[in-house]
Amino acid sequence: MTEFIASPMFARWFLRHPPQRSLLLCSPFLRGGTLERVLEFVGFPELRPEMELKVLFRGLKRDFLQGASDLAAVELLRRMERQCGGRVEVRLLDNLHMKAYLVDGKQMLITSGNCTSRGFERTGTEGNVEGGIATDDPTVVADFLSYFDSVYAAALPLSARVGEYLDPEFQDQVLRASAHPTAGERRHSYAVPRVSGPSVPAGEREERDTGIPQHYTPEAMEKTLRFLYEHRSAPASATKTRLAQVLGSRAVKQSDQNRKLYGVLKNLQLLGLAQAGRMEGETLPALTPLGIRYMESGPEERRKLLRLRLLLLPWFSEVMELDPEGRPSGQALLDYLCRAYGYKPSSAKRYVPAIKHMLAACGFGEED
Repeated sequence: MTEFIASPMFARWFLRHPPQRSLLLCSPFLRGGTLERVLEFVGFPELRPEMELKVLFRGLKRDFLQGASDLAAVELLRRMERQCGGRVEVRLLDNLHMKAYLVDGKQMLITSGNCTSRGFERTGTEGNVEGGIATDDPTVVADFLSYFDSVYAAALPLSARVGEYLDPEFQDQVLRASAHPTAGERRHSYAVPRVSGPSVPAGEREERDTGIPQHYTPEAMEKTLRFLYEHRSAPASATKTRLAQVLGSRAVKQSDQNRKLYGVLKNLQLLGLAQAGRMEGETLPALTPLGIRYMESGPEERRKLLRLRLLLLPWFSEVMELDPEGRPSGQALLDYLCRAYGYKPSSAKRYVPAIKHMLAACGFGEED
């Protein structure tokens, strides 16, 4: 069947054809938040055993400085390449303009929409007006693959340019540019109708929520970092019970202690200061090399380290788009969480203070 697909592509096409064996993603521009939602269907962050992933994007440095792509997308793809070996392959092509998505070698979408929130997900005036042709015609798919394979063979592997992306000076340039985006000139726009129908299942939405920080106080974060740093040479003595005592928790049950500690530890992991992974029993995560460096640095160096890590969080670039000055209000953040993550307002309110605190700690706006 061949059909026309209008905005938003994610809801009107991708959710109807979730990958089972393979995904080919060809998009000049990539944004981490949208890419993460797409990759959840292939088993992100590790990839399901039966899956293969092939990605082609532009990857020019100016794309990141102008906000067309973001470094969070690069971080997600690097992580999957490291963890999944030859089953994940990412390449770059400077003059790429084609946008195409192929699922299981059968379902194909050729479209104007990039793998970004505006191009693939959003509706109303917040999204671009996009259109594409979807088909499962074997002859058309075969012709596309023949052309794509020749293009892909000429592209650079991600590893050839990743060092440029990881350069701290370049990351700081991108961070400064994203904090002061150029005002758009979209003076006349068509409100793309909202679509009813398939949505992300609740369980998968909960997995995506791991990128959103939990609420915590600056004092709790500092005490936890100090505790982990002082016990870095004797991790066996760094237990949840002892940390709960340091933080002044009065909870008696282990389950209550875990719940109180979860927020601050999760945020340390999001910022790359503590090692990621499940926290079972009395075990606490150790500080990462970045976490140790943070503890041994002065205030200005600490802020710089946090700013660079904040840049890699999938939601950061989307949140910074909410306000031209890079200081989104609490209401704007609340609306964003409801729209992008499917929260109810009552639930979203729990996360707004955490995001505002994390932004303020890195020099973007002030806490309420």
